[in-house]
Amino acid sequence: MSGQKNISNTVPPGSSTNFSSGLSANFSGSLPWPLAVPSFVFPDTVAGNCRQLVGKYPEIALTFFEGRACLDYTEDDLPPSLADLPLRYHVHMPLDLPWNEGKAAVSHIVRGLVRRAAFLSPSAYVVHAIEDVGALDLLAECFAAEGVAMDKVLLENIGEFDPAKFATHISRLGFSVCLDLGHMLAYGQEGLVDNTAIAQRTRMLHLNAPDRINGTDRHHALNTLDTTGQELLRRLLGIIRPGETVVLELFSPDKLNASLAELNRLCRNWGYI
Repeated sequence: MSGQKNISNTVPPGSSTNFSSGLSANFSGSLPWPLAVPSFVFPDTVAGNCRQLVGKYPEIALTFFEGRACLDYTEDDLPPSLADLPLRYHVHMPLDLPWNEGKAAVSHIVRGLVRRAAFLSPSAYVVHAIEDVGALDLLAECFAAEGVAMDKVLLENIGEFDPAKFATHISRLGFSVCLDLGHMLAYGQEGLVDNTAIAQRTRMLHLNAPDRINGTDRHHALNTLDTTGQELLRRLLGIIRPGETVVLELFSPDKLNASLAELNRLCRNWGYI
């Protein structure tokens, strides 16, 4: 997919209300990883966000955070014209998959959203799983039924799911991994960076800082990382392969700008730029 798109710096006409004047241009083109941002940076629709992020970032994480609500998206949210924008896409599947409602309920949402986004040819699908082997098997069944290769399914580390505990099953099913820096720091999962089996399957990073004061994983800008967090970030960048996606997972222009500046500063210090 990425080979078919010319990622230019041209903002197309017809954008909705323009909030992007306060957003810094992406000056990380010399990094070995493409940067992505969520489709929820501005108070606008998915489509509005995508149009305003063109020319600033090459890839968008379609944030389908609420399963049933996202199934009801109309062409106002996901118009066919999104496929014509010079952007790549991947999907962040819902945070609220109804595991307690049974296989059919989970399958309905997962498969429905895969179909909903298919016209954008997503490069990956990030999933919040639960610590249950049967749940992982069900995810594999859902994605396989929609023709999605298992290495495009990325299981993210969250408070309810530590991929290190399921490394054998992840390998058996062929899944990949998305490591979230803020979650690692918030939930004591720093050891994931040393887990060879997990590192070898890591295809994406989510970069954000945790809420140190309140002890939550609420996403803060990278310039709030302490020295421990900065060192973990350095080590994570050391395991992600060139060309794999690094997501600045922030949900406001201010936090995104601050994080981009800090990432560039640190990467210069570490010799990546």
